[in-house]
Amino acid sequence: MNTIRSTWLGWGVLCIAGGGAYIGARKSIDADRVSKHDALMKHKAQMAAMARAHDSSSSNSHKTRTKGAENAVEPPIRNRDQTRRDNLVRENTSGV
Repeated sequence: MNTIRSTWLGWGVLCIAGGGAYIGARKSIDADRVSKHDALMKHKAQMAAMARAHDSSSSNSHKTRTKGAENAVEPPIRNRDQTRRDNLVRENTSGV
């Protein structure tokens, strides 16, 4: 039969084993988080480098395409309602 001494010994061993398992799992989880974070940062750096390369190549090609059109004025951006009103006015005036 179990005695108080053996019960305490059993619980003590169980707690120590559980603590060791917890520490081992914690180290594994932390190492996994660090590796995922490093991979994410590397991916973000690659995406930023690709974006910078794309922006620089598109700005260079934009400069060559618009040479001589520095003073060109772009039309204002119109929203959907303004466009509808303009179309209605054009339809009414063209039918008269």
